[in-house]
Amino acid sequence: MMNDGMNGVTTAPEVSTSKTYPCAECDATFATAHEMAGHVASVHRAGGINAVGAFVCEDCGKTFDSVRALGGHRSAKHSAAATPGEYPCDVCGNVLTTQRTLALHRRNSHPDAAPLANSDTKTKTKTKTKTTQPPALRELTVETDALLDEMRTKLQREQDKLDAYIAQLAVEASAAREARTRVAAMLRAVTPKSQTVSRGASTRGYQDFLQQQRDAKAAALLAFVETHAAQLADGFTSNMVAEMTASEGVEPKMSSKVIRELLDQELRNAGVVRADKVVKGGGMQFKLVASLNGSEGGAHDGEA
Repeated sequence: MMNDGMNGVTTAPEVSTSKTYPCAECDATFATAHEMAGHVASVHRAGGINAVGAFVCEDCGKTFDSVRALGGHRSAKHSAAATPGEYPCDVCGNVLTTQRTLALHRRNSHPDAAPLANSDTKTKTKTKTKTTQPPALRELTVETDALLDEMRTKLQREQDKLDAYIAQLAVEASAAREARTRVAAMLRAVTPKSQTVSRGASTRGYQDFLQQQRDAKAAALLAFVETHAAQLADGFTSNMVAEMTASEGVEPKMSSKVIRELLDQELRNAGVVRADKVVKGGGMQFKLVASLNGSEGGAHDGEA
């Protein structure tokens, strides 16, 4: 029976017919939560429910809050299956089975103690693993290197041959230049001076030929301008005359550039045309000074 302490009413303990309350520390189960709490307090706790570290390991001195935790610790660390070790604690003298348990013991039980002078704890170091090629790839690499070496040898041999050939050509070219110099000297020695003069005369003859061509073009242009005086009375350009002469088949044929030179030099100096003004594009417009029969083809404002 229980008294709730509030209104003085006594009630029977709550019993669950369909639910049990297992102990978190062992395998025991109870019908009520009240019974389970009492079991934990009396079996698994020393000094009440809030007591901590009531169960001490006889082998290493480590404390636990429950029998179950202590049993698991002893089974794992101090059972016959565990490998015995000789790792004594330099603070309290307890002997631990492994270096790791010693370190944990010192950290938990002696947090203010100085670190161990010597430690067997192994530090993991990163080792660079060498990548190995598969056998087939290694064989292919070897074959490729061999082919490349062979190719380099052949190319080097061909390059050496070409270098030698170029050097030989350079020697032959030098010898050929020397031979030509000797032949030219001998040719000058056996050539009469009269032939040299005739070559000069030939050059003058070609220049005379060019002048004859120019005179013929100037005469043809003059005849064309005089014949077309009425059409050209308002002014004309070399492009305009070039188009007209080409359409009428005037011979010899003349380009616009040649016509411009003849108008500006030959016909202008002869007093047939005069420069009138610069037109769009940089060309020159010309005007007739007088026609063939003496009538005025433009104002006499001075011959340019």
